[in-house]
Amino acid sequence: MAVSAHSGAIVWRRQYAHVAIVQAHVKRASERTASEVKPGRNNSDSVQAMLIMMSYTLLYFSVSCNSKVVGQDHCGHLGTLVGCPGYSRIYRAPSLCPRGHGYWTRKDLMSALTSFARIYAQRPIAINSFGMNTNHAFAMWFTARALKPKYIVESGVYCGQGTFLLREAAPQAEIYALDPRPAGAILHRDLGMLYGVGLGGQIYRWNLNQVKVNTWKLALKANVTSISFHAGSIYALDKFYRVYRQDLSQTSSFSGWSMLFDTSAYAPVIAIAVSGSDMFLIAYSEQLVLRGQTSFSRGLTGVHIIGKGPVQSIAVHEGTMFAVDRHLHVVKQEIDTMNATTDWISAFEGKVISIAIHGYHDTIYGVSTDFQVCSRFLRATATSSRWQCFSQPAVTSIAVGSVSTHYFVGDAFRDVSAMPWMSLIPPADRKHTLVVLDDHQSSIKRVRQLARYGFIHVFYEDNINYGEWDGVYSFKALCAPLPEGTSEVMYNDDFGKVSKLFNISMHEQMLREINARMRE
Repeated sequence: MAVSAHSGAIVWRRQYAHVAIVQAHVKRASERTASEVKPGRNNSDSVQAMLIMMSYTLLYFSVSCNSKVVGQDHCGHLGTLVGCPGYSRIYRAPSLCPRGHGYWTRKDLMSALTSFARIYAQRPIAINSFGMNTNHAFAMWFTARALKPKYIVESGVYCGQGTFLLREAAPQAEIYALDPRPAGAILHRDLGMLYGVGLGGQIYRWNLNQVKVNTWKLALKANVTSISFHAGSIYALDKFYRVYRQDLSQTSSFSGWSMLFDTSAYAPVIAIAVSGSDMFLIAYSEQLVLRGQTSFSRGLTGVHIIGKGPVQSIAVHEGTMFAVDRHLHVVKQEIDTMNATTDWISAFEGKVISIAIHGYHDTIYGVSTDFQVCSRFLRATATSSRWQCFSQPAVTSIAVGSVSTHYFVGDAFRDVSAMPWMSLIPPADRKHTLVVLDDHQSSIKRVRQLARYGFIHVFYEDNINYGEWDGVYSFKALCAPLPEGTSEVMYNDDFGKVSKLFNISMHEQMLREINARMRE
């Protein structure tokens, strides 16, 4: 949890789920499964059963009026029903942090279950032993979906199941995934999103983690011909040669976009690609490549020809421009040496009409002449790799979302408190960042650490009861009444490596600190 730089407030919110209101079909589902949703079938009943069988399913925290931080129970006082016998003896409600209950209603939670069940059935790890399972997965997914964060920090990746759910919940988010385990221990690595422009100009999204599902989802109702991504924003060219921009976290309809400039003032264009402050365009007439500098205040400036035509699709990666030539092959040039007379160099053969590059995963995607989406390794030779087609989405052009997941694991791992957030996430965007803590660290320690960076939204997964096995000094341990007769409080941290006794006065002091940060 973290404090808001301007308010220094935290809110605890609690949701109750009552067994008495379970419908008959949900009750039958609870008898069928009390631990895991089974992959490959409709699981909404099972997920509802898991949710309703929790006495306190979700515990919500927040550090300002419009920010949410979520913790959650491992079992609750109905723990014996979900495979946690004995925990009911030590469970206590977090009644000492009473403000801000009920930010999300039970109706909000229940209405999201069907969508969650479909996604959870497609999870990459069927049995996530010692990791996050159904009830915790729903809580985290729901939180990320409701917040629509621009950035997500995931401290504790384990096998990668959580990253998959976070990407599904927040396709627009740039994710930083931190874990000391070696990279090979992560069974699922996030590939991000591929976007396509349909025949009617609407923008569709495909989660690249689910190639076998073969499902495109409508991402944005629009009427565009070309799209590009950069720094969490989507740029689009409409049929009247105007370029628009919108923050990915705000996309809903084309009417909400901001027009940057009208390219017809320079030369009508048929495609765009954005890289840093540069915008590259393909002129409509002779299909030459143009380059200009774009800004919100001045539109497009310094437009000049840098590439020989004709080409019909372009993509930029690490100082190299890739394009589709008149023969529908992929060609390339180094941007720094491009000019209007330099010939393109052959890169890959193949009948494609549009290309997109996912440099982080060394992959180039293309739309074939029969509208299939195909891929191949970017750095491979023609003989060592060929186009592999895997979809027929009826899109005319594609682009890889600029957002991605950055892994700091194994030797590259740094604790969330030691990451260079000042350079990775702009200060203004930290209030639009969700920090997911699944790292078995003390709650009060993490509050203080994250507060220094200005993070205000946190999901705390290890919200374990005081006295529970493998427990840490969680929010629940801090905010729930202690057992009668307690004279000293056990403070556990860092997977139990740190364990010491506090006197009651110190415990109460930290409780006051948390409450002082709270607001309704």
